[in-house]
Amino acid sequence: MQCLSLLLYLLHCLTRLAYAQMYSPEEILTQTPSCTHDCIINAFASFSGDLAGLASYVCTNISLQSELSTCVQTSCSFADQVSAAKVETELCAAFLKASRSWDVTRTIIIGCSLVFPTIALRLYTRVAYTKKLWTDDYATILAAGLLAVVAIIDLYSAHLGLGMHYWTIPADHGTLILKLFYVESMIYMLLLIASKLSILLVYARLFPARKFQYAVNSLSVFLACHGVLYLLLTAMQCLPVYSVWDRYITDRKCINVTAVAYSSGVISIIEDVAILLLPVPQVWRLKIDHGRRLAVLGLFSIGSFACFTSMIRMKYVVQYSATFDATWDNVDIVIWSAIEQFSAMFCGSLPPLRLLLVNVHRRTSRHINSRDDNIPSRIRQSNDPIPSQAPGGVEPADLHADGACSTDHSGFGEDRIRVTTTVEVRREEGTWFEDGSQHDDQDIEQRTGLPQRPLPVSLT
Repeated sequence: MQCLSLLLYLLHCLTRLAYAQMYSPEEILTQTPSCTHDCIINAFASFSGDLAGLASYVCTNISLQSELSTCVQTSCSFADQVSAAKVETELCAAFLKASRSWDVTRTIIIGCSLVFPTIALRLYTRVAYTKKLWTDDYATILAAGLLAVVAIIDLYSAHLGLGMHYWTIPADHGTLILKLFYVESMIYMLLLIASKLSILLVYARLFPARKFQYAVNSLSVFLACHGVLYLLLTAMQCLPVYSVWDRYITDRKCINVTAVAYSSGVISIIEDVAILLLPVPQVWRLKIDHGRRLAVLGLFSIGSFACFTSMIRMKYVVQYSATFDATWDNVDIVIWSAIEQFSAMFCGSLPPLRLLLVNVHRRTSRHINSRDDNIPSRIRQSNDPIPSQAPGGVEPADLHADGACSTDHSGFGEDRIRVTTTVEVRREEGTWFEDGSQHDDQDIEQRTGLPQRPLPVSLT
């Protein structure tokens, strides 16, 4: 085993030496376009070793490669950049290349494994307990479909080289990654609208107050206008459109994409804060105990994590707005964009799961109690006739088969007092956070069979 390891190490060293001796600084200049010569001379100005150390000097120094790549990108056309990249690829072929592709893949896998089962449970709860889907559920289904497309794009981009340095991936892969990033940016805006709108629709159904409904509708309209506007700006950021990813086109006209990203990010954060604070006054006025009120506020405050992720994403958008290493630096933007959307979808699906969790808790408690009850209850049955006169001298009222009380009160004496009690069964109105409310899930007629109007019941 030690001999095999030694042979592999020697083979690796010989391979590196062969690639190192393939090019000298003079040969590199002859193999690359003239526009790169000044960049190469400046990069190798501090090199004083032999040819055997040239490859190691270039290929293990990421800061040197970054400076050289930036100089070439600002000095040469895209065709000359591709020619220069081929020389660098051959020179550093024997060296390991830094990669963050697994960071993207891991984030997408974890997010999908948490969010999509939660959405499935939400839809199951709706169908199982209310027998129908609401508008917020359809918005969630749309957002889930868009989120799946974004996840597939991110995984495929990571496979192509997203997460590696720009100068270490093939030119055609870099072009395809830019194209996918452009498509994902537009889907991101649609997903932003759908995910936030699904949360607002949940709010609108849970809290029926008129002023609150007006606030939700106003924020929804603003959200839709913001999304559509920036969707168009993203789609038409450059003319011709294909020049966004095709760097061979030099005579293109583009808007200030950095300013668009800044303004859109700031507006998105403001929307997140508004969505987070919107239900607080309504929850505080609920007719529930203080502990349960805090629990409900805690449930809605989970959405604050999505707001924080938007801020972190905005930080990286600002930091890497003018990067020359897009396939490496955009990893942070892609990851936090995914976390932002995963958080919004996950937090928006938690409140509708309350009914499922309550029913599971009740069934579990009932099962545990039935197992702990070792002494069976006994029901005493007696064949003794019912006394003709109840204690106190009042005879029991005769009951008809339909449950109505008999109107024959001939057995009452003149010195008796007749007492009539009227019980009204009223329709519940509040939110589903209040005890006994039917607002969120089903009408009271569906669950109890009772009519909406008060039902007087006379007990004599």
